[in-house]
Amino acid sequence: MAISQVSNRPLLPHGLADKLPPLAACSLRSTQQLMQCFMAFGYQPVTPSMLEYTDTMLVRVPLAASTDYFQFRDPISNQTLALRADMTGQIARIATSSLSGAPRPLRLCYAGQRVRAVPEALHTRREHRQIGIEFIGASGMHAEAEVIALAEHALSSLGLKGLSLDIHLPVLLGSTLAQLPADIQAKAKLAAARKDEEALRACGADLLADLLSLRGSLADTAALLREHKSPVKYASTQLEDLARALKEKACNLPAQVDALEASSDSNYSGISFSIFSHDPAFEVARGGRYTLENGEQAVGFTLYLDDVLAYLPAAPVMPVIALPCSTSFAEAVSLQQEYITIYLDDNADFSKKTLMHAGFSHALIGGVIQPLQS
Repeated sequence: MAISQVSNRPLLPHGLADKLPPLAACSLRSTQQLMQCFMAFGYQPVTPSMLEYTDTMLVRVPLAASTDYFQFRDPISNQTLALRADMTGQIARIATSSLSGAPRPLRLCYAGQRVRAVPEALHTRREHRQIGIEFIGASGMHAEAEVIALAEHALSSLGLKGLSLDIHLPVLLGSTLAQLPADIQAKAKLAAARKDEEALRACGADLLADLLSLRGSLADTAALLREHKSPVKYASTQLEDLARALKEKACNLPAQVDALEASSDSNYSGISFSIFSHDPAFEVARGGRYTLENGEQAVGFTLYLDDVLAYLPAAPVMPVIALPCSTSFAEAVSLQQEYITIYLDDNADFSKKTLMHAGFSHALIGGVIQPLQS
């Protein structure tokens, strides 16, 4: 009975999975392509540790999100360690500690695994390959425009099509709530999260109700916001500056504003954004402006590659050539400009039928490359 129970046990915990061929190759290839895009624009790669002391890892994490992190005791230091559930905070730590003396603005890029103790809503996967950039010490909308334009460029280089941009103004929620009487702020915040315009108007939060229904192009939304008083009016200037900066970068993503999008992160201190694919429809990446612990401004974006892999175009298939084991490595390397090279041992069957069944398209026989298919 005990043996049967062990043999039937899942090989991996819930929400975790091995990445097998050819998906693993696609993941590696896509990671390299994205990182090359980022580095070509001056973003320097960093590789944070998977583990940190809990008191440093979670200092940037809201209390409600601390349960996302695996935590355990380090047998060497006897302190509690946390396994990262997000990499953005680690980049912020590096920027404000190890790279605090580096010239600003500082451009960093990263790629690595993150693991959550519990899955996110509507998701079962707990392990993700997270890839992104952070533009640190950046002021002005040219920073947002650079990050958005680079995100579009990098995603398009993967072959993703039909991309669009959603702009959010998460700081408007807090500033608008602060203008309401204290006794209705919690009720209004809940109604805004539920996108319940009727409830907002019933509790006297008419401005929030107006913002909730506000959705349109950058220019149209900026014009509507300009009719309001500060701080809402200030948001119109931000949108106008962003539209101008995106035009300068020749970023032609179709864009619209969803001022109080409920999913926009409360940690953002300025404009935030999401990039969507529409064939099929899903969120590809998200990002925005935030403030580091030392007061520096930063803008970044991140994507979870595992959510994208299934929608990437297939890579060109290279022909595969069978080599006798006596073939030198130098000759094999020279052939790799056109073929994937695989050695076969002396006793291997080099018949055409056998080689084709094994997936070969060519064979090196008697020093001559022979195609296996006419």
